[in-house]
Amino acid sequence: MMKFFESMNFPRAVILVSLVTSGVLGYFVNQRTARLDEIEAELKRVPGIVQDIQRLGIEVDQYMELAAGSGNVDVNDITSFIRITGASDLVGIGELEIIPSDKKVAADIVDNMYKIRPAQKNQRYTRSKIGNFLYKLESDNPRLKVTQLQLDPFKALKPGEIGNDEWKFEAMVTARSQVSK
Repeated sequence: MMKFFESMNFPRAVILVSLVTSGVLGYFVNQRTARLDEIEAELKRVPGIVQDIQRLGIEVDQYMELAAGSGNVDVNDITSFIRITGASDLVGIGELEIIPSDKKVAADIVDNMYKIRPAQKNQRYTRSKIGNFLYKLESDNPRLKVTQLQLDPFKALKPGEIGNDEWKFEAMVTARSQVSK
């Protein structure tokens, strides 16, 4: 090894420094290339993530509109209860149109009836989602009972044709109360 350095001249020194420098630069290029590959892999996932963010943003806007529309919720306010139940994460029915009506059953008993249907006419649901919504209405508020349900297929079917599980619904819930004199 000593002979190598004893016979070192300028051209050999340049060759030696160039060899060491090219090795170091090769290492750094390899590191940057690996990082570039990681970035490219992450960028391929971006369109899917953007779509998820857009979808979730729309859902948040809808829930914010529902929350703003309901204001401060009274525990005994049936209309607010129905809207909150429909908008909850476990149900996911969304915005509802609620038409209240009253019917006097006896001298001091009144049935408060609420016709419920989706606010958007082109909204469709599976039977399990509709059933879960109606179940949650009855189980979370013992005053409410589902008294009427109309299920229609979302798409008109020909006789004998089997459709998919997409339905429109209209339900009636009733809360019986005693009128104090």
